[in-house]
Amino acid sequence: MTVKTLPNGVRLAVLQMPAVRSVSLGIWIGSGTRHEPPEYNGASHFIEHMLFKGTAQYTAADLADRMDLLGGEINAFTTKECTCYYGRVLDEKLGEAANLLADMLFHSTFDEENVKLERGVIVEEIGMYEDTPDDLVVEKLLLGVFRDTPLGRPILGTKETLAGMTGAFLKDYCHSHYVGDNTVIAVAGNCKEEALAEIEALFSRLPASKAPDPGVSSYQIALSTVEKPTEQSHIALCFPGIAIGDPRRYAVQLLSNLLGGSVSSRLFQRVREQLGLCYSIYTFQSSHMDTGVFGIYLGTGRETEQKAMVEIGNELRRLVKDGVTDNELYRSKEQVKTSMLMALESTSSRMNHIGKGLLLQNRVLSPEEIAASYDRVTKEDIQELAETFFDMEKASLSLVTQKGSAAAHLDWLKGSF
Repeated sequence: MTVKTLPNGVRLAVLQMPAVRSVSLGIWIGSGTRHEPPEYNGASHFIEHMLFKGTAQYTAADLADRMDLLGGEINAFTTKECTCYYGRVLDEKLGEAANLLADMLFHSTFDEENVKLERGVIVEEIGMYEDTPDDLVVEKLLLGVFRDTPLGRPILGTKETLAGMTGAFLKDYCHSHYVGDNTVIAVAGNCKEEALAEIEALFSRLPASKAPDPGVSSYQIALSTVEKPTEQSHIALCFPGIAIGDPRRYAVQLLSNLLGGSVSSRLFQRVREQLGLCYSIYTFQSSHMDTGVFGIYLGTGRETEQKAMVEIGNELRRLVKDGVTDNELYRSKEQVKTSMLMALESTSSRMNHIGKGLLLQNRVLSPEEIAASYDRVTKEDIQELAETFFDMEKASLSLVTQKGSAAAHLDWLKGSF
């Protein structure tokens, strides 16, 4: 892999994969939810939508036609810490894809009528998440533990914050936040030199300005309840975790895998397979530049949730007390390494790995370095993490449940845990 810093601060990272016919291109910009003023929460995601709604040269329909003509995929996503515009096409179409993405980046019109229409689309997207209880319970948990900080705001924004955003505001916000200092162009696949030269010329036009301030966020204990007409109770609990660049991240991923990341994991085997207390149970992590959480999700019936929570607590305490076996750690390492290495055979996965690594950690590890980092993790490392993480006094809980006394119900659940 080669990395070149352009005069405006943009970093162009290229990984040649000559054995494939496809190539993936990602424009990674350090502008996400945590960079937004509270009154304009959702601006980053709104801009992501608007870049597909027309440029000075193409209407939204024209853009859609040109994307289909490329024969691959052009899309985007927004997170708490970045926005990414990406494409995966045949190697011969890389230059065309780059020109199309650059046109969207530099020449989107932010037409007021389109802003009004897309605001309605995003409001519907908010409603879709609110109607999905397993997503909602985790979202409410994360908003709670990071409340009153830049991470404690939703990526989509709210109806109230979206209402105040005009086309002129979004255009100015885009131009002030999409700058060279916080942009990485990641390319992985069969990359032709003439297309790479074109990409370099295109994105040298970004202004060489200072990146926006991400603010500071930290974990706080939170309890959250939402009452909805749902058949199951959806429960998410979490503990303080680690930042994205923490050297313990390999041990954390192995811990997550062996505790609730596969069908052979402790929680899946005990709570679902042996006791039949739920259909879905798994662990998850959310790591950011300065903080993170380690979480567990459970979907279960009202009549079984207390027993399920007791069992989860028992498994966590057993892990803290007794640690893990040699077989568990070996199995977890093989699962995680295999998943990682197989995924990195894809050009899109390699592009994501490169772009996110450079943007958020200022470095990209090779697959061999990552595998070696997993291999170095010991049983003692896992137990030390468990002792650090699973302090029941620092646990946070979120609950989406049937209509009723949700607040009292949550207190009862926390007591059982």
